[in-house]
Amino acid sequence: MVRASVLFFVVLALGAYGFWTLTGHHHSALECLYMTVVTISTVGFTEIIPVNTDALKIFTMTTILFGGASIAYFLTAIAAVIVEGDLVYRFWRRRLLSRVARQREHVLVCGLGLTGRRTFAELHHARVPAVGLDLLPERVETLLQSHGSDILFIVGDCFEEETLVAANIAAARGLVAAFPDDRDNLLLCVTAQQLNPTLRVVVRLNHAKNAPLFDDIAAAAIDPATLSGARLANEAVRPELLAFTDTLLTPDTRRLGLEELPIELHAPLAGRTLAEADLAGRTGVLVIGHRLGRSGPFTYNPPGTARLEHGATLLALGDRRARTSARIFLRARPQGLLARAFAGVRRRRPR
Repeated sequence: MVRASVLFFVVLALGAYGFWTLTGHHHSALECLYMTVVTISTVGFTEIIPVNTDALKIFTMTTILFGGASIAYFLTAIAAVIVEGDLVYRFWRRRLLSRVARQREHVLVCGLGLTGRRTFAELHHARVPAVGLDLLPERVETLLQSHGSDILFIVGDCFEEETLVAANIAAARGLVAAFPDDRDNLLLCVTAQQLNPTLRVVVRLNHAKNAPLFDDIAAAAIDPATLSGARLANEAVRPELLAFTDTLLTPDTRRLGLEELPIELHAPLAGRTLAEADLAGRTGVLVIGHRLGRSGPFTYNPPGTARLEHGATLLALGDRRARTSARIFLRARPQGLLARAFAGVRRRRPR
């Protein structure tokens, strides 16, 4: 379309200049442009510039031929764009990339093979925002057939920084490297950590001997074969235990689930002990773990004297509604009105 438009305007400019020159500058630029448009459009209006010389006749015929060809080329380009759907696709792709750019705290799933698609499905069912990335369009098409056209994805090379930037990796909370080659996963992890050092990277480990390669660049390296073996063994000897853990990990929001709840500064319950906070009574969640800081081991079955300090994390068990309520009590809130609202609660609760 750009080439056709440029060609059309060049023909108009040359035609107007030609009429202006061949008539000895006796006509204005607007009249010469008008004569050019009338000539190449073949509408048959009255000629305002008499074609009474051989030079003008030859130039007019040439203008008709080239002008008609340029108009035909321009119209053909527009028809091709509309008929082939390229224009619609460009608008749709721009809208998709705009939605991805607005995402925050999402997870990038790189490599949409069987493992990657299953990972994406689990995130989708758990209502965690996720963006799928793969170079092969047929894998993305399989994902679209499974989850509908409303999912977020990018068809591109995950090992190029431009693709990861387009997926808004700077605002992502995590990345799953699910390629069937450990070398590809290693390269992806290094690139991702350079673009977002705080990113939590989880890797599909294809060979257990390569696990040490990911010690410093990945939060976890998961070997599907090892997990499958452990699953089969536990299913054979401890089916009740697996039934309980499956209940915790199910995306069904009506059942129990585990969630990490960070304690933010100025949260309503920040600074209190677990006994004073009484999260079980307020929200219905059961606190089964307490961790100081953003990393490190959890203290399971924490005592009531454990304090809810800013930066600590709780591991809570409960249904979705209970976990949402607990998250509200542990999330930072504006000072002033909310502080006064909780003032009565602080006075009633023993310290």
